[in-house]
Formats: sequence, C-alpha cells, structure tokens
Amino acid sequence: MSDNILCAVTLKDETFSDLLAPMQELDVSALKDDASAKLSAAEREEHAAEQARLVELATIREFLAKKKAEAAANPAKAQEKKPEAKTPSKKKSFRDGRGRPRKSFTKTVTFTVVAEDQFKLTGRGRPGKAAREKFTVHHSQAARLNPSKTYSRKEINAMKKAL
Repeated sequence: MSDNILCAVTLKDETFSDLLAPMQELDVSALKDDASAKLSAAEREEHAAEQARLVELATIREFLAKKKAEAAANPAKAQEKKPEAKTPSKKKSFRDGRGRPRKSFTKTVTFTVVAEDQFKLTGRGRPGKAAREKFTVHHSQAARLNPSKTYSRKEINAMKKAL
C-alpha cells in the first residue's frame, strides 16, 4: 500500500496556522531559500562556461566595431588590403604532376634478329634460340612498339629521339 495520501483543502477565511493546533508548527526547513541555496558543482561549471562565452562574444563584438570604425575612417586603406585573385598556372606535364619526376628518359629494349638489319620485338617468357640484340630507345617510343611488326636498324636508331 502507498503511504501517500492525496488531499485537497479549500481555504476561505482561514490560514494554515488557524487549521493547525496551537501546539503544532509547520516545518519549513526542507524548503530552500533562494539567497542561501548553493549551486552544485555541475551547475557552477555550466554557469562559468556561460560567463566565459559571454565575455568571448563581447570581445568579438568590440573587435568588429573597431574594424568597422577603422574602415569607415580610412576607406582607401581598406581597399588596398584586399588581395587580388591569382589565376592558377597550368603546368604541362606527362601525368599532370602526379608521382615522382622521371630520372631516365631512355629504355633498353631487346629485339630478336629476324634477318640482316631486320628485328622483331621479343615476346614474354623463356627466350628462344634466335639471336638477340639490345637497343636503347626513348621511353615514349618504347611504349608504341608492336611485337608483331618487324623493324629495321635505321628505324630503331631513329627511336632514340622523343616523339
């Protein structure tokens, strides 16, 4: 069972002290007085944070007011401080500047001798019994070599230059 009892009292011309017997007193020690009530630690921290934020906002307002007053007093100086927008320069590079820069522009390529002064790009895998010869060509030319085509010595020597 519950110990709480709900009761409604209607007072017309009587006060609480009239209702209580002369020997009984009303205990008000449990009620907090606003002046003597102390804030808890969490409430004090919250209040300090609010005060710090208010001080910060006041400082910002003062700074903006000073800046506006200074700009109004010296309109020519305010216009000088604005930097002009720089147009980005475009570099023309092989991979748009990605990766490290190339240190070697040549590549050694192995060819199989087909006939006198006729060569064919070697395939991948184990080497055959045919004679082989190595040439140094420009890296851009090496990417365009076709393994099914035959090349003359003159064509391979011309590949030492860039495209």
